[in-house]
Amino acid sequence: MYKIADATSYTYDMRVYLGKDKKENLSTSASFNVVNAMTDCIKGKGHKVFMDNFFSSPELYRDLLKEKKINSCGTVRPNRKNFPKNLAPCKMKQGDLAVKFCNGMTAMC
Repeated sequence: MYKIADATSYTYDMRVYLGKDKKENLSTSASFNVVNAMTDCIKGKGHKVFMDNFFSSPELYRDLLKEKKINSCGTVRPNRKNFPKNLAPCKMKQGDLAVKFCNGMTAMC
């Protein structure tokens, strides 16, 4: 089950996963398509979307901002398709913080 809700738990949209969607855009991932479809109801309204690493990708973040004017935040797996090389994780010591920028995105490690 997928759900998009605000900070007060108000539900904007909820969908039950019923298997692979034959109408789905095949050039993007299933998780991208779910988030893209469910954010239609909040596009252009100044909302921010927070998601876990199952859904997140730099490609999705760029699309949400560019096409829907939605800011997004979350943990991104570095093995995601089209993950920018200059945002790749670096070796750090405990307590270190690194901030990187790429294509209008900010990444914190």
